[in-house]
Order: sequence, then structure tokens, then C-alpha cells
Amino acid sequence: WTQIYNNGGGDEAYYITTDNSGYIYVTGSSYNGTDFDFATIKYDPAGNSIWTQRMNSVVVNSNDYGHAVCVDNSGCVYVTGPRQNWNYFTIKYSSNGNTMWSQQGPSGRTFDIDVDNNNGFVYITGFRDVGNYDNCTIKYTTNGISIWTQQYDGGFNNDDRGHGLVVDNTGYIYVTGHKYNGVNVDYFTIKYQENGATIWTQQYDGGGIDWSRGIAMDSLGYIYITGFTHNGSDYDFFTIKYDSNGNTLWTQQYDGGDTDAPERIAVDQMGSVYVAGYRYNGTDDDFFVIKYMQPPYPQAPVSMQFTTLSESSVFLQWTDDSINEEGFKIYKSEDGTNFIFLLTTNTNEVTYQDNNIVKGKLYWYRIIATNRAGAIISSAFQYDTLSSILSTLPTGVYPNYLKLQQRGETRIVIGEPDTAQIKIYNMANVLIKQFTSRYFQKGDYVVWDGTNESGDRVASGIYFVLIEGENINKKLKMIIKK
Repeated sequence: WTQIYNNGGGDEAYYITTDNSGYIYVTGSSYNGTDFDFATIKYDPAGNSIWTQRMNSVVVNSNDYGHAVCVDNSGCVYVTGPRQNWNYFTIKYSSNGNTMWSQQGPSGRTFDIDVDNNNGFVYITGFRDVGNYDNCTIKYTTNGISIWTQQYDGGFNNDDRGHGLVVDNTGYIYVTGHKYNGVNVDYFTIKYQENGATIWTQQYDGGGIDWSRGIAMDSLGYIYITGFTHNGSDYDFFTIKYDSNGNTLWTQQYDGGDTDAPERIAVDQMGSVYVAGYRYNGTDDDFFVIKYMQPPYPQAPVSMQFTTLSESSVFLQWTDDSINEEGFKIYKSEDGTNFIFLLTTNTNEVTYQDNNIVKGKLYWYRIIATNRAGAIISSAFQYDTLSSILSTLPTGVYPNYLKLQQRGETRIVIGEPDTAQIKIYNMANVLIKQFTSRYFQKGDYVVWDGTNESGDRVASGIYFVLIEGENINKKLKMIIKK
């Protein structure tokens, strides 16, 4: 179907989006005979107009432009753009088109809006006039209460504008636009925490004028930026893919032979990327759309095996569960949370030797299959440097002392196959802790962290570990120190 909205004057659509039920929302500007109004329309999937809402700031010869629209999971609609020519303005409609609230912000213009459905916030971005232009991003609750405002100055007190914004499923906010570099303008992209703190900023300088226009995110959290770059003669489409840490995964440049300028970018569920804009045909401009194909994301590796080579060296080997990986990124952690990147292997290379381990520590390794499309984050594999040598030890407690202030752990090792129960007593022969009776292979162990059955730290002193099994019957002493 095709739908036309004609209010009798100039009517221009600037932005379109859909909701989960297939309804379509369009916003833009519409001439009222004197000046321009916000105009927002809701269509059903068959193309029938459900409602139309106009917003006129009343001031004569004062234009209002709806630059962007988004929809939350309850069907409420948020529209943003400049009001009275030169003021941030955001309005919320119910699913029936009734105005719920409106907010006017600083002097300037907004260009994009997105809603965080998981946490109930709305974000807008654009630029504000502070004598020069600075990118300005505002966070609202879905009730229209302003939470914070972040202003970005590229450093030369000149022209820094936000053109695109997207929010991921965990509440991180990504903003893109252009900034002045002292000579001309570059792309910039910023990642904010939910509280407004900057996590990282990325800049792209192609050597001339580089103007970012749009941003999109795929289902795995990868970020796509598009805009135009000067090639020395005219302008080309230029698209960048970042991971969530701000690393560049790929760039694509399209030169149609003359001026080519994109306006928007989108990513489908298969990871294909679409960039739309216009290109000059020698006489005038034409609509132009590019589709970029990415290889499917590789599957995460499985079945990690560790082989201890020495007290300071371990050999890792895993199973490649993907048919299109182009290497594996290896990360290492000492707490299971904060991972440090080590290296990327070659294609189909499924081994790595780490010569920097310390006996008695726990390590976590994350092995990520990757290709040009990106990667799917794998779960972490845990390697216990002590467990690799426990199979050579007799039944015992290793180490046989704990320091309470260091909140350490000890391992009670069973040195031969047996079904056994482990109990811990204090000097008064009071049971402090017991572990469920089970079958132990040679070298199997339980970990005791110096707590009792209630999870409280025990007092310093001497404790006895009683191991009772079919073949093993031992009483071992250990010391708890402050």
C-alpha cells in the first residue's frame, strides 16, 4: 500500500518506526498556512490512518519540526524535535493519540530519541546553543521528569552536534554525531552509563569533512554508524561497525562517482545492514539504499580441556563448534568478572599455552570465536592450578591453615577412590561443618572457607577434620589464624 498525507501545504516526513504489533508511526513537519507544526501519524499494518496529532507552538511564524519518534512496549509514542525554531521539545502520546506530557529543553535542536523499555527511561540528543554548538543528551523518565543532561564539547568551542541515539538492553546509551577538530568535522560516538557517566568516546577522521548521520544496534549489541566522508573530490557513504567496547570491527565506503550522502541505517535479525540516503545522478539526486551482508556470527567454542605442564604453565584446548570462525579471542581473569585480553589465534587454531600462572590460584578463561561480523561471548572456563596436582597427593588438608583476615580457602583432598563424609570439629569436639557424603575419585576434594553451617567465620584456633569412608578413616589437624 501507499499512503499520502496532505494538509494543503508543505508536508515532510522525517522519521518512521514500528511497534511490536506492526503499527507504523511517522513524524515530521506540516504547513498550517502560516508556519510549520509537528505532525505525527499512526497507521495500522494495512495502512489505515488510526490517528494524527499536530503540535503548534502558537507563536506566529514560529516553526515546529518533528525530527524523531519512538514507541515503548505499552504503545505510548514519544516525539522530539525543535519547537519555535530553536528549542528542544519532546511530547508523549498515549496509544490512542492523547497528549500525556510535553517537555521543553534548552535552546537548540533535537534529532533523535529512544526509549529504554527495560528500565523506563527516554533519551533525546541533538545540540544546544551555548554561544557555540555542543552535543546535548537528556534523560527523562517515561513520566517526563528530567534525570540528567550530558553536554559534549569536542574541545574547540565550535560545532559539535548529536544526530543519532540508541539504548541497549542493559541501559547503556550510544550517541553519534559530528564534532569540530580545529580544521573540519569528524564523526564522534559516545557510550554512556545509565547514570550519564562517559564510558568511551570514538572519533573517525577521514582527513576531510566526516559527518555522522545515523546509528543502529543489532540483537547482540554491536553498534553501526553511518554518515558521509569527503574523498578529496566529493562525498561518499561511510559506515562503521563497533563492538560494545568501542573497537572498530569493519568499515565500508561507497563512492557512486559524485556526492553520496546517507540519512539512516538499520540492521535486520539476520545481521544484514541497510543504509539509505541519496546519490547524485549527474542531474539531480536519487533515493539510494545499500545492503551489506555479514557472515553469520560464529558459535561459541565448547569442551575446554586443561593440561598442566608445570607450576607456571598450562595448556588449553577447546572444541571448535563453528564452521565460519576466523580465529579465537582469548581472555583471562583472576576473579571470574574482569577479563584481560591475551591474543587472537589463527583460523581453526584451538590451542593456547599460558606460561604465566601461579600455583594455588584460580583462573578463568574466556574463548570467543570471532569473524568479520563479530562474536558471540562464551561462558568462562575455570582452571584451578592446585586441582591439577591434587591427584598426586595423599588424603590431607592443603593448606592446613587459614588466615581469617585474608578470607582464604583450603582443600580437603581424598587421595584414593572412596565413598566418604567429611566433618570439621573444634577443640571442644563441637561439630562446626559437615559435607554431604559422596563418592570421591582420586584427587577429588571439597573446599572449606573457614565458615560454619550458618555461614559465619569461625574463631581462630585448632580444628580437626574427620574423614570417614569405606577405606579411609583419618583425623587431620588444621589451624585457623587471625
